[in-house]
Amino acid sequence: MSEAPIYRPFIDGQLLFLRDFRSSDLTDEYQRWLSDAEVIRYIDSRFRPPSRESLEGYLRKVQSDERTLFFAMVAKDAGRLIGTVKLGPIHPVHRYADLGILIGDKSYWRRGFATEAIALTTRFAFDRLNLHKVTANCYAPNLGSLAAFQKVGFVLEGRRLSHCFLDGEYVDFLHFGIVNPRH
Repeated sequence: MSEAPIYRPFIDGQLLFLRDFRSSDLTDEYQRWLSDAEVIRYIDSRFRPPSRESLEGYLRKVQSDERTLFFAMVAKDAGRLIGTVKLGPIHPVHRYADLGILIGDKSYWRRGFATEAIALTTRFAFDRLNLHKVTANCYAPNLGSLAAFQKVGFVLEGRRLSHCFLDGEYVDFLHFGIVNPRH
């Protein structure tokens, strides 16, 4: 019997660490997260039920894209995957990237994990990648994401009125950004 792989933190925080997302992370639990209506309520993938093949295809796509980083979010208290963070695509000329986050394990909601993951990824984007700006988007009713981005210092830059269809009605789509303070 082989031992489980040991993953070293790529970006280390107090509550969690981020590491590269690997095919071994495409577990039944991960697929259940992406099938849970509450977890995916605010992301467009809710319109396409995930299959193992589609998840493997998505992972191959982001892993082969040199301008995109896809991280596994691992809770230190349990040592297991609780969500993902995507940074990219990174625009090489304008030096910005979009940040997206998903916490699939609902027992980690409203406990500061999203805020820390956003802060760690943003600091990495500025300090290690020398990006000028990080951007993010969320549906207006997604108060958890809205609060987490604002706690880190993201500023509301725009609002697309009545832009996304959610729960039988159209809701606003919010655009956030944060500029590297060293630039």
